[in-house]
Amino acid sequence: MSTLATYSQHWSVNGYMSRSQEALQNHGAAVHSFNQAKRRGAWRRWRARLSGRSVQLSHYSATGRLSEKQVAGGVQLIALDQIIGSEGRSHDFDNQFWPITDHTRHRWVSIAVGMGTDQPLPPVQLIKVAHGYVVRDGHHRLSVARAFGHDVIEAEIV
Repeated sequence: MSTLATYSQHWSVNGYMSRSQEALQNHGAAVHSFNQAKRRGAWRRWRARLSGRSVQLSHYSATGRLSEKQVAGGVQLIALDQIIGSEGRSHDFDNQFWPITDHTRHRWVSIAVGMGTDQPLPPVQLIKVAHGYVVRDGHHRLSVARAFGHDVIEAEIV
């Protein structure tokens, strides 16, 4: 009998859910969410190829000049649609922050479990550029937020 089935049987007999069972269910749901997000990204890339469009996440150099005026703006809520690029992870996510590769799975799932249990996570770090924001830190948090249907994310403007 699988571990999950054993936990489920234990829960139905004793009438309560153990912390380990909750973690297993959250982890299983997070893995399922990652797989759905990755499939959604693959579907977007396939449609983009057919139409001749690009869904590649724009890359911004950490040493390059990003905007005329870079002013730290503290922590605020930023619409996900205003985030237009990445400082260093443009090969792991598309321009809507859907995951592209499997090597992001472990981190993505751990973030999803944290968000699913209302565990406080630090704000993402964004850099203000002329037409939006670029991610310095928090790519996985953005991706999970998008997959969970969020429209905004807490961000520190650096």
